[in-house]
Amino acid sequence: MQYWQKLHEYLQEIDNKLDRPLEVTIIGGAALILKYHHVRVTYDIDILNAPDARMLSSFVEQHKALNEKYKIPIHVIDSSFFPVTDDFLEKRVRYAEDAFKNLKVLILDLYDLILSKLDRCNSKDRDDIQWLKENFIIDVERLIKAYQEGRRNALNPGRVDGNFLYILDAVFGKTMSEEELLEE
Repeated sequence: MQYWQKLHEYLQEIDNKLDRPLEVTIIGGAALILKYHHVRVTYDIDILNAPDARMLSSFVEQHKALNEKYKIPIHVIDSSFFPVTDDFLEKRVRYAEDAFKNLKVLILDLYDLILSKLDRCNSKDRDDIQWLKENFIIDVERLIKAYQEGRRNALNPGRVDGNFLYILDAVFGKTMSEEELLEE
């Protein structure tokens, strides 16, 4: 069984136990695996903080059998830690619409997914961004504009500026000064 199938099966089991509709936005490694077909492993599912996200996290904790079977914890992440565009909620993409009865799974679009990797920006995050660049067409100018817009929404924008400039240079081969980046 491929890893994406394990994640999908886990979500299906959650869906089968739900007694009402629930909407969640998956980010991070699980999003890369499920929607963008990245062949890698993740040890958790990160979902954006929202009322349904907290309910899902609590729901999974209450269903110990699911935890024991899959050993994939669900973490609720606050989007203010990374720069996302103003309209990121509208740009999310649906995952496997026909596979679930009550669970509506949404995933960040490609650009916001890249931006979501900038706060931590560890080697796995950088590898993920490199993989996205190698497997999808990413317009660097659009990415810069998305970052400039999203930067306003980040809790600590100064922290992610250096990470973004590093990613621009190391992954996309574009060198920019911080002054150029902050000019809008």
